[in-house]
Amino acid sequence: MKYRSVQLGVIAISIASISILLLTLVFFYRVQQRENDNISRITNEQRNTMVDNIFDIKLKQEQTPVFDNSAWDELQESMATKDMEWIDVNIGYMSEHYLAATVALFDTDNKLFYDHVMPFGVGIDFYEDLRLPALFRNKYKNIFYAVKENRLFAYYIYKIVSSDDILTRQEQETGYLMLVKEYTDSLVTEMSQMLGSVEMHVALSQLTLEQAALDNQDSYFYYLTLNNQYGNPVAYLYFTAENEIESIFNRLLKVMFAIFGLVLLMLISLILYTQLKIVRPLHLIADVFYSNDVGKIDKLMGSKSEFGVLSNNIDKFFKQKYVADQMHKEMVERNKKLTDQKDAIERLEYQVAAHEGTIETLNRHIADTNREKELKEAQLSINEQMLDEQMDNIYRLDEQIENLKASLKMSEKQLRDVNEVVNENQNYAVRLRNVMQVMVTPTKHVLREFFLLEKLKDRIGGDFTFALKIENWVIAGVGDCNMQGISGAMLSAIDIYLLNEVLRVKRVAEMRPDIVLNDLNRKIQATMGDVLEADIMRDGLHMSLFMYDTETLKGYYAGSKRTMVLMRRGEVSELFGDNLSIGKVHGDKTFNCVDTQLEPDDIIYLYSDGCTEVVGGPYCKKLLAINFKKEIERRQSMPIPDQKNSFRDFYEGWIGDLEQSDDITLLGFRV
Repeated sequence: MKYRSVQLGVIAISIASISILLLTLVFFYRVQQRENDNISRITNEQRNTMVDNIFDIKLKQEQTPVFDNSAWDELQESMATKDMEWIDVNIGYMSEHYLAATVALFDTDNKLFYDHVMPFGVGIDFYEDLRLPALFRNKYKNIFYAVKENRLFAYYIYKIVSSDDILTRQEQETGYLMLVKEYTDSLVTEMSQMLGSVEMHVALSQLTLEQAALDNQDSYFYYLTLNNQYGNPVAYLYFTAENEIESIFNRLLKVMFAIFGLVLLMLISLILYTQLKIVRPLHLIADVFYSNDVGKIDKLMGSKSEFGVLSNNIDKFFKQKYVADQMHKEMVERNKKLTDQKDAIERLEYQVAAHEGTIETLNRHIADTNREKELKEAQLSINEQMLDEQMDNIYRLDEQIENLKASLKMSEKQLRDVNEVVNENQNYAVRLRNVMQVMVTPTKHVLREFFLLEKLKDRIGGDFTFALKIENWVIAGVGDCNMQGISGAMLSAIDIYLLNEVLRVKRVAEMRPDIVLNDLNRKIQATMGDVLEADIMRDGLHMSLFMYDTETLKGYYAGSKRTMVLMRRGEVSELFGDNLSIGKVHGDKTFNCVDTQLEPDDIIYLYSDGCTEVVGGPYCKKLLAINFKKEIERRQSMPIPDQKNSFRDFYEGWIGDLEQSDDITLLGFRV
């Protein structure tokens, strides 16, 4: 039993460890995910601000010509005097410095005054449909974008006035300056380098922007809309960056899952090891008692573990049992021989009696006749000879009788030896049953006030009791395997083992008595299927099983051909079980549960069938359940511990000089 407890403990610890590890992993994942979301949100906001600032800086850099006061005034004078040399030099410098596609000058009538085109800008019409005076609307500058031949261009247009009037706008403009730049790969790369880890790209359509957002949905994504001179979007600048925090988190999460899988594998290996090294040997040992095949534990006998010692003891037990069976067989044969010899002696005695009758007849015949002396002497000689022969036969019969007496003495000695072997087997069965019983024996730690009466027919029997406390639930029961002697003790030990196995596996929420009996029925059928099919256990296992919550006093009862007696304030009531035998239930039949609300100081009585079916009394009849309940009522005011001796005296008086017909087991306890 302790190995089964070890296995259950290992399974419980494994399940708890896995649950704690899984909860920790989920908690870690949720916390990290939340922190990652917060950091990503803050990082994205900072990046958005950084992109806006850098883009503003680039725009201000393009506006440098406006704020270069001296050059601006000279440009205004050159426009007025048409100083083409100055314009040619400075406009060319402006084109090269700002990588402009073109730099153009217009008069106030929107006519092109001067145009300086860079080599890569040739062939592009930058002035189509441009009405410069209408673009400003009381502004001194205007910036817009256009797409030409799938190339993006930025237009920077300024009013030409004096440098002092740029901010005051008090004078009329004398012309317009237009700077056109193309968003080339070099320009995009330059801005990406300014952004650091953020990359800049150009999308010439809404569809391209949406596809880019879809491709970068797990990364940082931000975009700016570029409008034309009419305020309509013509292109988009979008910015992307890898989410490094989420990447690190995902790698860490993979490591955590790998560690979790490794721990889970170790726990599963530990459970499998326990199943192989503890549970399987116990099943093999139990199977030996049903199949009588000691060969199933040959491998265990060679082990130095406790299972090896137990297997060697079991092997010794079966060898002694075999010797006892052989001695019993020889004793039966010798008894048969003694019976035959006794019959031969009786036949010889009959013959002696017949000869004695013949002698008496001859003597009467000699006395009645007065024959001649010679005839009498001859007759006497014949009679003497016959008497000598009869005496010889009597001597031979005496020798045979002495030989028979010696044989009887030898048989008696052999019978005593057989009885000693049987007693040793009984002692071993008692020890094995006590080992199984010790973990579930009722104690004051489980039942606060109780008594247990066990009056067995023989030295050992098939009745057993058990009591357990799991959390705030008290579980008590009485079982009867319907067999007596060594067989009853061995079967009760197996039943206790299987019942304890069922109770240890069940969770408290599933621990109802009907569920326990149904599981025990399946366990017995799975473990002792051959025994049940051979009909060795004619009636299966009968049991009373009761459990209650010590806090709410809610009680549940289930029984196999048994009832439970409840004493409350001097009144006796019964809770009835099912007319089914554990181990014999098949198909859709199951055990049912009866619930009851207990009250403080209620007394519960659980008993075996011997308490009601023991034969005795003045008419040598069974006690019956109605008389058993009357005996309980008579002891309602008696303290619980004193009821044990009272019931013992009653049953001894009831049985009297008769032989006890069944085992008696009675368990009473106060709630």
